[in-house]
Amino acid sequence: MSIKLIGDKKLIKNLQLVAGKYERETGQALRRQAFRIENKSKKNLRDSGHNNTGRLINSAYVTHFIKIFNKLVVETGYFAEYAPAIHEGTPPHYVPVDKLKVWAREKFSASDDDAEDIAYAVQNKIEWVGTRGSKFFENAIDDLSDSIIREIRDYVKAQMERGGLK
Repeated sequence: MSIKLIGDKKLIKNLQLVAGKYERETGQALRRQAFRIENKSKKNLRDSGHNNTGRLINSAYVTHFIKIFNKLVVETGYFAEYAPAIHEGTPPHYVPVDKLKVWAREKFSASDDDAEDIAYAVQNKIEWVGTRGSKFFENAIDDLSDSIIREIRDYVKAQMERGGLK
């Protein structure tokens, strides 16, 4: 999962101009916005109840800015292999009951017998219905997009005034 600034062509052009002169500062400004998205998406995960073990939240990352094909790139996302399934949901599929028993014990502090009952019920539901996605990452971007664009626009304007760029 990554974010690409699209839409306002003048803003993007000016951001590229500023990045050419103030590469380090621009990369740091973009990174700050990526951390905001990361933090909001973590909150969304906690609020949606998808924080059973903490493995997904702890797999979040924000890269240092790098230059690729003359463009600054900062990426944020999740390393956990199951992050897309939590985000997008899944179609009906088979899940081994052993994995679900471990999950039920962790999520509900269930005894072995109760965990097994929960696991079979959840297995049945997933096999027939699938799982619903939480859109934790997409919703974070949607919630923050206006303020991110505004802050990047303010940053670009300040840097252009500072450096005499037009």
